[in-house]
Parts: sequence; structure tokens; C-alpha cells
Amino acid sequence: MFEIIDRDLILWPVAGHLGILFVLYCWLSAARFQKRAGQPVEALEARISANLKNQFEAPILFYALVAMLWAEDLVNWAYLALAFGAGLLLAPDMLVYHSAMIFIGIGIATLIGNSQVIIVTLASWKLFGEKPNPAILISLPVVMIGLALI
Repeated sequence: MFEIIDRDLILWPVAGHLGILFVLYCWLSAARFQKRAGQPVEALEARISANLKNQFEAPILFYALVAMLWAEDLVNWAYLALAFGAGLLLAPDMLVYHSAMIFIGIGIATLIGNSQVIIVTLASWKLFGEKPNPAILISLPVVMIGLALI
């Protein structure tokens, strides 16, 4: 149905990501070297560290997807377009999340981001009529109380 392309092409994004990690580690090392020399680089060091941390959060799924596609020899343009589309959807989410950290603080932004499970559950119930199972209905008030206490 879809034209199979060279399966090794899927490894290029992996190499690109590893290159980004290498550059970030070099940049962080240079910032820490400047810090030891007495130059004020705390803000820069924090930004580099946050970016480096983000490079380890989502890529686990990316690497799993690449490994599955490569192992099953399913590398074709449709799957690559699907993966690219997923990245286009994830990029604004990450942008909004990290902008929220700047404006309202890391703790509250993380709290809001992690409450998306509750929001999606309630929205799917309201919009699509998908009633959650009883265990989820019982746990929702507990989670809401926990969020309120934080």
C-alpha cells in the first residue's frame, strides 16, 4: 500500500537527537566552567539544565517508536508523516507548559499539567458520553482534594 523506503533513514532523527544532547552537555559544561571561574551564569545554567531535562522526558517514546518501526521494517512515508504530525502536536503543548513555568512557577505549572488526566476524563464524559468506570469515579474526588491541598 505504502512505498517502503530505506529503513536506515529512520535512524537519522535518533542521531540528530543524540547530537542535540551532546551540544547541550558541552554547553552546560562550559557554563559550569565559567561558574567555577567566578562568572555569574546561574540563570544560563538553569536554562540549559531545564532544556537537558526535557531532552530526556519525551524521547523515550520516540526511541521506542523508532525501534519498533525499524525492527518490523515498517519504515514508510505514512508512518514518518504520522510521527511528524505527532511532533507538531506535542511542540505547542511543550511550549505552553514551559511558558507557564516562567509565568506562574514550576510547582503550579506542574500541578496544572498533571491534572490533565482529570480534565480529559471529565471532558470525555461530558462531550462524548464516555462514563468512567467506578474506580475512576471514586478516585476523582480524592485526587481533587489532593490537588487542593497542594
